[in-house]
Amino acid sequence: DAFAPPVKPRGGGISALAAAASEAALRPAKGPTTTAPPAPVLGRYGLPAWIKEDAVVLYRSSSGKEMKVMVKQVTPEKVKILFTDGKTWKGFSHSQILAKDGPLRQ
Repeated sequence: DAFAPPVKPRGGGISALAAAASEAALRPAKGPTTTAPPAPVLGRYGLPAWIKEDAVVLYRSSSGKEMKVMVKQVTPEKVKILFTDGKTWKGFSHSQILAKDGPLRQ
């Protein structure tokens, strides 16, 4: 056809495209690098290592008040804490302890 522009062959075809893609995948990504915070050290039952019997930890109530408490029992299902009055205790499921806004702090 006299009106069609001439087409230059590029060479390589699909195999060259696949090779370039795999080479690009092996190169390190450019741009800002971010490092994740270190993974927490896990203790019994997948809980943080500092959740252990007789450990003194910080309890934050739902109202935001913070107080020191003692971990009295760690079981496969729950963690029980004892308040400083020696009488009042509270139990938490592992999912409550592991939540980002969980009630216990180191």
